[in-house]
Amino acid sequence: MNLFEGTNGRVAATSVGCMRWLVSSMLLALTVLLFIFGVRELILLGIIICVPTGWDEHAFWGHIYNLFMALEFIFMIIKYFEENYHFPLRYIIYIGATSVTRAMMIDHDHLVACGTAILLLVLAYCLVTLRKALAVRFCPEEAESV
Repeated sequence: MNLFEGTNGRVAATSVGCMRWLVSSMLLALTVLLFIFGVRELILLGIIICVPTGWDEHAFWGHIYNLFMALEFIFMIIKYFEENYHFPLRYIIYIGATSVTRAMMIDHDHLVACGTAILLLVLAYCLVTLRKALAVRFCPEEAESV
């Protein structure tokens, strides 16, 4: 039996459509805010580079980090729409690992915690890959959903 059959099915399909529209609108608004934030970081980087008297290397790398994080989130939202409202878990793990690596470059006080976080993210990636390999091997009909 299909969940979307009958009168209740039309209501459910309409609600899913409304929720998808609402989420898409919120993601579009978030993308605009992230774009504005990225432009702000570019302007601050330009000020740091053009005004040599106030050179602060830590602030420079901090703004670079913020700019790349904004770009990663924008690209993640774009990928979500390109994948037909689906975002694979491995992409989130990639973004988390690169983010923690960048944080290690800027803040040297928490290297052990950042290293542990990267190790846990690599372990999570291995588990996701193993799960997909096992699904393909033992449950080929369910492998497309993994």
